[in-house]
Amino acid sequence: MEWITTLKKAIDFMETNLCNDISADDVAKEFCKNPIVLVHFLYNIFH
Repeated sequence: MEWITTLKKAIDFMETNLCNDISADDVAKEFCKNPIVLVHFLYNIFH
């Protein structure tokens, strides 16, 4: 289940940087995806 690992990396990065000014680009770069892929990925999981 690769999507679980990918989601965990994104969440871990966001939690680590809660006090920093981060963007979707920053989160996407953390696991080598572009922001559009990140949004599509999250949409498919949570919709």
